[in-house]
Amino acid sequence: MHLDPRHSVRQIRRRLLLLLMQAFVAVVLLTVVLLVVLVGLFISIVSQGGTMFAPPLAAALESYYLGRGSWQGVEAVLPGASRVDPDNWERAVLLDESGRVIIDRGLAQGGSVGQVFVSHGVNVRFPLRVNGTEVGALVYSSGMAIRFLPSLLRLVPPVAFISFFTGLLTVLIGFLLVRRMVNPLADVMAAAHAVAGGDLTARVPAEARDPDDLRALSDSFNRMAAALERSDRERRELLADVAHELRTPLTVIRGRLEGIVDGVYPADDAHVAPVLEETYLLERLVEDLRLLTLAESRQLHFDLKPVDLG
Repeated sequence: MHLDPRHSVRQIRRRLLLLLMQAFVAVVLLTVVLLVVLVGLFISIVSQGGTMFAPPLAAALESYYLGRGSWQGVEAVLPGASRVDPDNWERAVLLDESGRVIIDRGLAQGGSVGQVFVSHGVNVRFPLRVNGTEVGALVYSSGMAIRFLPSLLRLVPPVAFISFFTGLLTVLIGFLLVRRMVNPLADVMAAAHAVAGGDLTARVPAEARDPDDLRALSDSFNRMAAALERSDRERRELLADVAHELRTPLTVIRGRLEGIVDGVYPADDAHVAPVLEETYLLERLVEDLRLLTLAESRQLHFDLKPVDLG
């Protein structure tokens, strides 16, 4: 059963394109997963009070403590008494080193001021350090983390677009590479199909723009086809030579025997001996053919022995 090489080429092209599409989907999914992981990591870091996201108010409070050595008179940084943006105090609670509330959402009196801070819900805690020592903390409600999310989420569309465009470009480049690789393969498969059908003159056209590996494959196939053609030609020539060599003794034997049967030649030693000589010749030809067959099949073994040439 012979397969159409064009059908095989279509199958190869279809499989390669399927692999490219799978790679494209994998790139998009990986990008989405990375974005989700980054958002989750961001929320986790902020929820644990990562100092890299500390608000400007934290720096102002640390500077205040560094200059005063205590939180006494910290009300000076409250709205109306300093240039600190009032929005910075909207959700902030200032704690001292023992965890007691010093300022509660911009108020230095009343509420929970002077009491140990009790967390309600999800809060973001920013440690306040001076010379490496924690001297207090600035606590924000969960809304602080939500404030930072829009800035991070704004990165999602461009990153997703870049990932989609990169994946699409990968598929396009891959499609062009598939065509460049499959077309030479189609020539090889067509030539192989022709050789399998008995046309040993079929060759793969070599083009300089083909990839090096495919060009090497084409050259190897052409050398193989040339070797098969040469072997077939030598086999035909050998058969012609063998037929010629066998025809001569057979003709002699046939002529002698027909002459003896017809009474032209007497059946004496003088006329039978040449027939016997021709049979010896046939025997030698058959033996030579056997040795030649063994040699071609690499089954001919030599018994090497030292010989005295003197």
